[in-house]
Amino acid sequence: MAFVSPRNGIDVRGYSVWSFMDLYEIFGGFKTHYGIIAVNFDTEERTRQLRRSAHSYSDFLKNNAVIKVE
Repeated sequence: MAFVSPRNGIDVRGYSVWSFMDLYEIFGGFKTHYGIIAVNFDTEERTRQLRRSAHSYSDFLKNNAVIKVE
């Protein structure tokens, strides 16, 4: 995505993360765990917690790049 940026004259108005893996929810329902926010379906409040992928995606948006974690 680094080449797709306003610096290169490309009008980027949004970015959406999607992959073929997202389709697994169709077959697994709430048993499948993926995404950037975890939902606790065992409580009435349905509390949410950010997953590691949420922080990685946030870093990507802030830096306009993928940061290598060592």
